[in-house]
Amino acid sequence: MKCPICGKRLKADYPEGWYNCNSCGDRFYNDGGNLLTVRQMRAKRNHRTCVVCQQSLEGGEYTAPWENGNNPDGYTKCPHCGSINYE
Repeated sequence: MKCPICGKRLKADYPEGWYNCNSCGDRFYNDGGNLLTVRQMRAKRNHRTCVVCQQSLEGGEYTAPWENGNNPDGYTKCPHCGSINYE
């Protein structure tokens, strides 16, 4: 699989479905054959509702797996109640 930004080969990463580009430093998720950037994944994930308050997660901050260095799962922080909603 090749990086849609620079064209170099992507390296598979944990968790399954995530890929890193060692050339340009970008990170992508393979969503059914479409490579999505972290920003695109944030937008896609924000169409869900919070498990605690049932409000929309739109506008919540999404953190991709391993983005902060110690989170194996991606999550969205609810903009209404602040609860963490894991993928």
